Amino acid sequence: VGQGGSHDLVCVSPQEVLAAPTPAPPLAVGDTVVLSEDYQSCGDAGDGPLKPGSVGQVVEKNSRGTSLLVMAQGRQWWYTAGALRAVGQSSPEAPQLPRARPQCIAAVGDSVMLSPTYQECGDA
Repeated sequence: VGQGGSHDLVCVSPQEVLAAPTPAPPLAVGDTVVLSEDYQSCGDAGDGPLKPGSVGQVVEKNSRGTSLLVMAQGRQWWYTAGALRAVGQSSPEAPQLPRARPQCIAAVGDSVMLSPTYQECGDA
């Protein structure tokens, strides 16, 4: 913020920061994949050889990375990227983390906004 501007500061706990979802890296040729939790909303993914709990391997992807050719059960099928996730890639649910003391830092003159967990900040 430039000179004379104000700062918006929010008190958040480390747990809230760590629980924020991070985008998964794009799938690549050679990745082992399974169907995503919402594969049924991704075109004809339910008609392909991958079934819930089975695994396949990405053998090709289109130039934009939006469609991937997967080999599974001896058959190949084009899936949209949203229908798949890499094996070992967590679901979008937030991880369960141990409680930690929030970090609450503000300078004199800063504009602040209290978070829902402001009472955990001690003297807030």
